[in-house]
Amino acid sequence: MKIGEQLKQNRLKAELTQAEVAEEIFVSARSISNWENGRNMPDIESLIRLAKLFQLSLDELLLEGSDMVEEIKKKEFAVRQTQFLYLGTIITGVLLFIMMFLMPENTESWLQTTIMIAFVTNMAPMIYFDLKIRHLKGKTYDWEKELRRSKLVTLVAFILIIIFIAYLYTL
Repeated sequence: MKIGEQLKQNRLKAELTQAEVAEEIFVSARSISNWENGRNMPDIESLIRLAKLFQLSLDELLLEGSDMVEEIKKKEFAVRQTQFLYLGTIITGVLLFIMMFLMPENTESWLQTTIMIAFVTNMAPMIYFDLKIRHLKGKTYDWEKELRRSKLVTLVAFILIIIFIAYLYTL
């Protein structure tokens, strides 16, 4: 039996509405509905509260709801993969940055510009994979937070570009 079906069955057995269950475990009624319909899964804190509310063990909730076990395994895999997210991008960025400043003075400006563009566009795959890993973790994307962060990244990139252009003009 899937976890959503089990939650609904236990809720009906206890003669509770979704709103009442939500109030008892400190989540929204929409969350209860989403869990019961299989749209997403409860977090561990909510599972513990649900187990207490329905007087079940966590084993009963997790083992009978094998979809929950699979969801936890998928999230654990995503967490393990996160450690590799920035490694390649950072190494490539550092190498490109070093190449920019270790070039001989007579290097053509198109080559320097190409390296600078490669340095800046190095961020695109990192952002893409960050979004994918967030999706695997089941997190929604907080656009406001990311906009603030992207403003900072844009400012730093802009400063680096200005420094690079100033460096080119001093040659």
